[in-house]
Amino acid sequence: SRQRTTAIVLAAGHGKRLMPITQWIPKPLVPVNGRPILLTNLQHLSEAGFERVVVVYGRPTALIPDFLEGMDFGDLQVLYGFQTEQRGTGDALLTGMNLVRDSDEYLLMAGDTMYSPEHIRALLERFDRGDVDGCLLLKELPFERLRYSSVVVQRPDGMIEAMVSKPSPGELRLLRSTRVDASLQLYRGAVADFLRSAELSRNNELEVTTALRNWIAAGARIAGVLG
Repeated sequence: SRQRTTAIVLAAGHGKRLMPITQWIPKPLVPVNGRPILLTNLQHLSEAGFERVVVVYGRPTALIPDFLEGMDFGDLQVLYGFQTEQRGTGDALLTGMNLVRDSDEYLLMAGDTMYSPEHIRALLERFDRGDVDGCLLLKELPFERLRYSSVVVQRPDGMIEAMVSKPSPGELRLLRSTRVDASLQLYRGAVADFLRSAELSRNNELEVTTALRNWIAAGARIAGVLG
């Protein structure tokens, strides 16, 4: 497989749903099978051929750089971006992208979710066919959990035609989809323009979902890969 360039891991959030554990340990450092989630994901990125990763952290996760200091991830260079305020996933992604502007493709990964090597490989293989601007890893969820996620509607050819973040019951009935964004995404650098121009959410945050929706409306081909 060819050498990849840049991954950006979003690890700045509070992890409120795991309280009280995350009062003491940032969610990306919570152990799964005896090993912190973030360490497992960085190892998998190294094995997938990535040259560097930007870990975007914030005040709730401020000990992450100290925790990772001195650890060996092979040829993977680890950089750090500090998100000064919790202003949404889009703002966090731009924080990372601003440190590595020479990349022509970026992989976004949620820092508090564990992804297998197969998840990463499936996304890279679909992207490398060369007929898309980006790819999202998708997963199926039961209906009652859809309202907490970004629900995705695909065309028969696998391209994404609609994305709705935290949909209302009425929106869910219209969408008729149980597939959601799993927060592992790979796209061309052109996504940055749509991040910078995206409107803010109801919570006054800049969300990746909004930028992707606008990019798709402008003609981008974004494929969904079911993991």
